[in-house]
Amino acid sequence: MATLPDGTEAENKPNFEFAWATCDDKDLRTRVCIKQQAVDKSFSYAEQLCSKLRAVLDKVDSGHAAAFDVLGGREIRAWMNEIEQLQYTSDDFQILLGVAGATGAGKTSLLNALLGLPELLPSSSIEASTACVCRVAWNHDDSPDQAFGADVVFRSKDDVLRDLRDVLGYISERNAIDGRHYEDENDRMDERDELNQKLSKTIGKVCLTWGLEEHELQTGTMSAESIVEGHPELVDLLGSTKTIASSDADTFAAEIKPYLDSTRTSEGLIAWPLINEVNLFVKSDVLKHGVVLVDLPGLSDEVGSRSAVAERYFQRLELTAIVTPVIRAADEKTGAKLMSDYQELRMQLDGSYHKKSFCVILSKIDDMDCDAFYKGSKEAKKDTTLQEDVSEIKKLLSSYNDTERQLKSATTKQQRLKSKSEKITEQIAKLEEKGVKTCKSNKGVKTVQAKIAKLRKKKKDFTREIAKQDTSIKNLHSNLSQTDRKMTFLDSRKKHRCIWLRNEHVKERIQADFARRQENLLRTADHGLVYDGSVEVFPVCTEAFRDLLKKKKPMTGFPSKLYTGVPRLLQWIDEATLDKREAHLDSLLHTLQRLFHGIKHWSQDNTRGLVTFSRVAIERLISSSHKKYKMKLNQELLRGVDNMKKLDPLRHKDDKLSSCENTAARVASRWAHIFPEDKNSADKMSWATYQAILRRDGGPYITAVAAGSRLYNFPQALAIPTLAIIVDDWVKVFHVELPKTEGPIANKISEIWTRYLDEVKTQIRRTAPEIMPYFSDTSATIEEIQMEMRDRVREAISSLTAQASEIHPEFVRTLQHHLKPLFQQALTIKGKGQFAKRQRYLRKHVPNRSRSMFLAGFTKMEKTYNDKMEELPETLADISEFAICAVKTQIGLLLNNLQAVNSKDKTALGKKKRLQQSVRSLTLQWEADWRVPEREDAELQEEDLDIPHEFIDEDDDCSADEQESNDGEMEDDNDSDGEMEDDNDGEMETITTERWRTITTERRRTITTAITSIRFVRSLTFFLTL
Repeated sequence: MATLPDGTEAENKPNFEFAWATCDDKDLRTRVCIKQQAVDKSFSYAEQLCSKLRAVLDKVDSGHAAAFDVLGGREIRAWMNEIEQLQYTSDDFQILLGVAGATGAGKTSLLNALLGLPELLPSSSIEASTACVCRVAWNHDDSPDQAFGADVVFRSKDDVLRDLRDVLGYISERNAIDGRHYEDENDRMDERDELNQKLSKTIGKVCLTWGLEEHELQTGTMSAESIVEGHPELVDLLGSTKTIASSDADTFAAEIKPYLDSTRTSEGLIAWPLINEVNLFVKSDVLKHGVVLVDLPGLSDEVGSRSAVAERYFQRLELTAIVTPVIRAADEKTGAKLMSDYQELRMQLDGSYHKKSFCVILSKIDDMDCDAFYKGSKEAKKDTTLQEDVSEIKKLLSSYNDTERQLKSATTKQQRLKSKSEKITEQIAKLEEKGVKTCKSNKGVKTVQAKIAKLRKKKKDFTREIAKQDTSIKNLHSNLSQTDRKMTFLDSRKKHRCIWLRNEHVKERIQADFARRQENLLRTADHGLVYDGSVEVFPVCTEAFRDLLKKKKPMTGFPSKLYTGVPRLLQWIDEATLDKREAHLDSLLHTLQRLFHGIKHWSQDNTRGLVTFSRVAIERLISSSHKKYKMKLNQELLRGVDNMKKLDPLRHKDDKLSSCENTAARVASRWAHIFPEDKNSADKMSWATYQAILRRDGGPYITAVAAGSRLYNFPQALAIPTLAIIVDDWVKVFHVELPKTEGPIANKISEIWTRYLDEVKTQIRRTAPEIMPYFSDTSATIEEIQMEMRDRVREAISSLTAQASEIHPEFVRTLQHHLKPLFQQALTIKGKGQFAKRQRYLRKHVPNRSRSMFLAGFTKMEKTYNDKMEELPETLADISEFAICAVKTQIGLLLNNLQAVNSKDKTALGKKKRLQQSVRSLTLQWEADWRVPEREDAELQEEDLDIPHEFIDEDDDCSADEQESNDGEMEDDNDSDGEMEDDNDGEMETITTERWRTITTERRRTITTAITSIRFVRSLTFFLTL
């Protein structure tokens, strides 16, 4: 038995000062960078370790239980399983960013720009613009032939049949119109017009998909079943998921195109009307850390199943981007109004109606008539830079025209001179050939020679003049070229300036409108930074960004990607996700830390010699402590649940129900209006539209495009003002008070955990004091398990908060249920004046039943909330179970390692020692990377990426920049010596954003190389100190 060294009772805790655990003093972006790197390195080493461990364990015959025990097979298998599960957890982390907007807003181009793949998604056709949800996530498959992947999810057969029955029902109803009696023939025409408009949006899709002619459907003799069964090739697709994969982006784009727009598949099928959603998987920087881009078609698709898919995604969105063309946003009240009032209310209830979760994207900012803007905009007229540019452009244009005239005159003069010169040349030639020969005397010869000399002198004068004209023309061309470059630059700067001014004007209007909409939301000390009345607005030009991606000539006004606005939008996405990423990384790292220390302890040699103890006795003894403290943890967690149950998000509902009758009367009286949200509008919808809405149980119902497409939903309209009165309480409970319950629970867990660990130590010390020198490292690891418990408690609370988005829709569903009989009864009112009578009926009965309806809705919400609460105890009990199991595993790894040296199976023992040595080398590298992480460029990216206020044509300034860079190269090199000295002292100079942006590419390589070298020296120093 080994002798106990002095100081056994003292705690020799291992130093857990890893870089990711000690970076709280750094900014959020740098912390996330360090932690992300730590997680990536961890999984890399863990994969290598699992490969080594699995290779050995798989060779141990299942019949050799003793050898398996010597290796610690049970504990190692559990370790590998937990690593695998943690990798799944990491891969499953998602932050959904929903992108919504009207047809033609430029969503597809925007998504392609964000992905950095300009031709991946096809621009939606009008027919397929609201076809299905398209979801783009990171591709975890590293196989070359799986670089791009897609899962196309088709609708079920029942959904398709239901859709077809609706269409056939509209046709049947239209065919029956002529046989009905109407008091007013205009009513007959109105109803036929309403049905025609309704069918115009659906009948075309049906005919395209099922290969029918419209007249075949209009006969009314076909059934939904006969249509479907006549196309077995389509029936086979229904309810299935089609997988597509490719190694090439262009090939992949061509393969997925028929499922995202109205083109035919390679088999000649029109598939998009049969699709529920398309899931794409690509490798793009914006997706790398969990962001998932979701192209939302809207929550009111005519096809119910697709609308349900969009609804499900909307409930899960953590970020929402509304895309609107800047021209539309400038003309309308606000771009944010692209959301319905109900969607806006839902975002408020879900705690995401603020600048860190919601943004407005102004698309197509290049779509501008600069001259019209300059003449009609007050901002443009006040802008001195723009005025100077316009004035200068006029001067340059005048100069250009003058120069062109001069060039034309000079060219004409030159042509005349050349013509005259050529004639003189001809005259000289004739005189030389015939003139002298025809002369009969010397005098005549001299006369001819004198003429030739005179002509040659004249030609020489012409030649000189032509040369002067050549020089003049060249100078004029040069002047034209210079003037053209100046005008091109000024035109580009003028367009940029006009675009920038319009962007600022629209942004101010949207900001003011958003501040008004947000003013009623909760403002507390915890939420003041995000609920500050502002919203992020991002002007973008995806067409210019696409051209720059494809290395084409920059568009006018967009000399670089920075001016397109896309880099700033990408930066916001990154900023908006940093908090969630850090919480996720912390949770992973707390678990990885335990797993790291567990395998590290297992891999260490027992250098102190044999230790005699009974593992069975120790485990039996401390099992009572496991049971006791598991119960204590459960009790404390249940107390936490009881405290959560005291938080009632509907606690003031009864006080606020008194005004519900007036609210219901006001809302119901506006149902018959085309613009019910506009109190000043008296325009009434047609009686046929009103009837169609009632037949759809109050909606959702979308009017046809020809009549001005609008969504109507009577139950939602009734729910909005009622739910609005509970927003403050709802947000306060779910997004302020519930998260705060984590702290007290965690503190109690810490107290219990300390007592638990002390008791386990005491029992081991009494039973097997000889193993205490080895237990200190393990006890420190066990102590850290409480951080994992805290993470899981936080995740349980966050999950409950997220599920709030599933609770408040119950209110609308309850209203739909209660209103349905009223709508059906209203439809029974027939005859002359039925439109007015139906309105009066609903105006009377909806308010009368409003209190009972609203009370039923709140009751349903309370029940759903309580049901969610009842699931918490089981979830929290799992946390206790996990924690105790984790302790058992850590102790098991230690005991196995100590006990194995007593084994008589020398073969298994030797195999274990070799495996331990192999594992130990990897854990040393793992630890070194955690202590001395690489410093990456991501830490230096907190720069201003807003569209610049000033215009700089980077091409024109390129040579100047290069000269400036060369001039400063020597100074930079001299500076590097001092930087290296600082680095060697362990304190590397922080490179500011401005400094980094001015450093040349070659200089960046030098700095990166220096950083890598420093990291190597630090790692080497760490190894030498072990």
